Amino acid sequence: MSKGTVPAMPQGGDVRGLPVSGIREVGDALLAPRDDRWPTGKRAEAAGVFGPDHSPVPGAELATFRWRAAAPEGFAETARDGAAHLPGRWLFGGLCRPHFGHVITNSLGRIWAVDNAGPIDGIAFIGDKARAGENAYVAAFLDTLGVTLPHRVCFAPTVVERLVVAPDLFSEAREGRADPAYSDWIRARLPAPAETGGRIYVTRTRLGPEMGRVLCEDVIEENLRAAGYDIVAPETLPLAEQVALYRRADRIVATDGSALHLAAFATAGTVTVIQRRPDLPRDFENHLRGALGDRYQGIDAIRAVWFRDDGSRRRMPFAMAELDFDALRAGLVAAGALPGTAPWRVPGATEVEASRAWGSPPGTAFAIGRHEGRGATATGRRDEGDRAMDDHQTTGNATGPDLPVMDGIRYLRMLSRLHETLAPDWYLEIGTNKGRSLARANCNFVAVDPNFILAEPLRHEAAREMHLIQKTSDDFFASGFCERNGLRFDLAFLDGLHHYEVLLRDVINAEKLMKPGAPMLLHDPCPSSVEMTAREQCRGNWTGDVWKTVLILLEHRPDLRIEVATAAPTGVVVIRGLDPGSTVLEQAYDAIVSEWDARGLDDIGGLAGYYERLNLLTPEQVLETIAA
Repeated sequence: MSKGTVPAMPQGGDVRGLPVSGIREVGDALLAPRDDRWPTGKRAEAAGVFGPDHSPVPGAELATFRWRAAAPEGFAETARDGAAHLPGRWLFGGLCRPHFGHVITNSLGRIWAVDNAGPIDGIAFIGDKARAGENAYVAAFLDTLGVTLPHRVCFAPTVVERLVVAPDLFSEAREGRADPAYSDWIRARLPAPAETGGRIYVTRTRLGPEMGRVLCEDVIEENLRAAGYDIVAPETLPLAEQVALYRRADRIVATDGSALHLAAFATAGTVTVIQRRPDLPRDFENHLRGALGDRYQGIDAIRAVWFRDDGSRRRMPFAMAELDFDALRAGLVAAGALPGTAPWRVPGATEVEASRAWGSPPGTAFAIGRHEGRGATATGRRDEGDRAMDDHQTTGNATGPDLPVMDGIRYLRMLSRLHETLAPDWYLEIGTNKGRSLARANCNFVAVDPNFILAEPLRHEAAREMHLIQKTSDDFFASGFCERNGLRFDLAFLDGLHHYEVLLRDVINAEKLMKPGAPMLLHDPCPSSVEMTAREQCRGNWTGDVWKTVLILLEHRPDLRIEVATAAPTGVVVIRGLDPGSTVLEQAYDAIVSEWDARGLDDIGGLAGYYERLNLLTPEQVLETIAA
């Protein structure tokens, strides 16, 4: 077999920080595409890469936001029987899916190893079962990156004689986070721009009416063209020309979409994203924030989200976002993407109606979907994912019968709006983990977590002091840090270990540090299945027995104002009327724990009985009372 070529690169050792030492080779490796004939758990698919002993190959794990690869008993053995054979030495490329954006976020994260894995015959991908055919995007990407190796997409079980597996440095399995060394590698591979400078607006109007879109995007084009922007429809251009445009531009404005995954790798300019979805997909925001840093700006000017009211599924790929054009202009000016003196036309009601009806049969009715609508910002801080990601995270957590649905705005957005309303001087957070909730604060803070794994740099421009305390909450409160420094808090968010007795101690200790009138928030009070309430962390949204803490507070602290907001996906408790001098819970703590250790959901009538005891409100209702 004739081997392809790649430009010469240094061999051996870490090349620009790439994890060369993590490359491994597996003989007679089985590439098994998804097979839905095999029973798996919810949001899982029988698929994967397996060694000769039928066990999954480490480092070759597969996952998207909608499913993860699973290995039911007997699956690998059965798939190997009658499998095709691919001779030679091939690099494993990951998943190959038919969509342009999905190729970027699933099929490119391992190909950096072509420079470091030694001689290989090609790149082997696992195909998506929905499209058993060649994928022109893969060939175009490899060609644009200067990789002339052949590639094979395996749509049926295939045994590869020698499979090279390299660490995955960018994919949906990594939630869209690109390793910095990988970003450097792919930028070095993309053709350098012949010239630099210029502004472009990436439009979706050429995609047609059936794709997710914003209403009156032609008016956005008109306004930005008058401000010196070139209007670009990337799907009408060869990939190399798209790359050249992004490499050249010093300012890119676009509604959120797959084209920006490519732009994030290619551009050295600033990217301003106009949201067309209320909640940006996690992989999208993680990628842009990680790759662009301060050069990524987000504008949320959505007034309403429309769907056809014809019984069809109301999914974001088919949504139409109606924008507040005045708020959009303000956001663009604040981001530096539009001069304050630039002319700006706002479409009239007739134009909006015509845009909504574009491509729909005459007489089609439309309905507004769930979105609370708000003004524009240019911070780039947004909710952690879209509904598809929520589904992926809530494996096994389907809402039971007669239980309330947590379908309000996401808890992170609720937290953002609380920060906007209260403008706290000092914020306390217990349980920071990757920092998504902490990113909503733009003030002084104390964040406590025994194991910080912050995903992005902290950007709190208004903060004078930022304290990251890597301890358990018990150790933090016992240290007297806040007392020594005279700290009192205007807002607290408790999201630590989901064991009721630990959360109860956090409430007791945090209450002593709160300013008069300051609210305290508790996360995860609203399980939708008994499985979510287990003491051991389960897959998906795990609430633990936080529910016990809520009932304890209702019983022992009737002086508190306790409301439970139906914020997706597992609710938020908002506590007001806190009394830093109260010792009621502290004095009764041992007796409370002794009693509640022995109590379970069955003792209160199950989850239905639990919810009967709560004062459930929408997040908007809670926010309105706080703002009043």
